Amino acid sequence: MTTKNIKNQGFTLVELLIVIVIIAILTVVSLVAYNGFAKPSKRHLLLNLLLMLLLRKLSYTTRLRASTQLAWQT
Repeated sequence: MTTKNIKNQGFTLVELLIVIVIIAILTVVSLVAYNGFAKPSKRHLLLNLLLMLLLRKLSYTTRLRASTQLAWQT
């Protein structure tokens, strides 16, 4: 059996390195895009929490005023 009849099987080191580099580039691009979307969503979450806190405070003060007015009227 000569070496001409043996078929090369597998990948070369250069081909594997190229695939690894491409995967690394895609990973970096996707992480940058994810961070770009994550920051505004965290900002919106904090704004919603602040609005909820404000509404709860407003509700509390309204109920407190109503209960003190009833106490003064009786």
